[in-house]
Amino acid sequence: MSEAAPQAARSGETTLGELTFHYGDAYRIRPDQRGHAAERRDGKGEPLVAATPGALWDLVALDYAFDPVPRDCDPPARDPLDVAPLRLGAAGRRS
Repeated sequence: MSEAAPQAARSGETTLGELTFHYGDAYRIRPDQRGHAAERRDGKGEPLVAATPGALWDLVALDYAFDPVPRDCDPPARDPLDVAPLRLGAAGRRS
């Protein structure tokens, strides 16, 4: 992914997947009890929170335009739900 992230506000529906695709290496993007949240990976500022992914996109785009997040802060965290189940063989070892 290039250093430049999309800056324009989004019209229509935006999903968390799209937001993560475009900004996931700069922000930790996740559902939140208040809606959806994005935290800068460089640790600056407070989490951005919005009711919809589209509104969160707008907040992230503004934040990134004002103070770009380095894209090499840390790798995006793996979603624990994406991990393959551990399978054990007959001897109790990983197969």
